[in-house]
Amino acid sequence: MPVPPPSTCASCAWLSTSDGTLTCQGRAIGDAPGPERLRTDPACELYESQRSVGCDDCGACCREAYDSVPVEPADAERLGPTYQDRIRVHDDGWTDLHRVPTACGTRCIALHNRDNGYFYCDMYDQRPQTCRDVAIGSAGCLFARRRVGLSVNITT
Repeated sequence: MPVPPPSTCASCAWLSTSDGTLTCQGRAIGDAPGPERLRTDPACELYESQRSVGCDDCGACCREAYDSVPVEPADAERLGPTYQDRIRVHDDGWTDLHRVPTACGTRCIALHNRDNGYFYCDMYDQRPQTCRDVAIGSAGCLFARRRVGLSVNITT
C-alpha cells in the first residue's frame, strides 16, 4: 500500500524559492514559474520528498532525458587533455560530449551505473557548464526526471 504524502508542501522537492517567493516548480509550465505556494499548503499528487530527489540514484539528466551536452570553449579548457577524446565536433561546428548506446536510447559518455543501481559521473569536477546548471530540484532536473519516468508529469 503506498504511503500518503505529508500533509504540506514544506518538504516537497519541487518547492522553489525565488526572490523570497515560494513556487511549485512541479507545476511550472515552460519558462513561467509555478504557482505561488506556502509551506503550510496541502501537498499535492506531485509531492516528492526532498530526500528522495538526488543525483546518485537518478542520473536522469545524463541518461535519455537530454540528447546533447554542449561543450563551450571554457568547458573544453576545463575538461583539459584528459577528456578531449570525449568531445565531438559535428560538421556544422556544434560541439558536445559523446553519447553511448543504452537499452533505452543513449547516455552521456561520463555517466556510469554502479552494480547497486547508483550512478556516478567520472568527470564530475570538470563537467561542462550545462551540467552544472542542472541543479537538484531545478526545472532542468524535473524535466529530466519526468522524461525518464521518475517524477509525475502534469498534463495541464
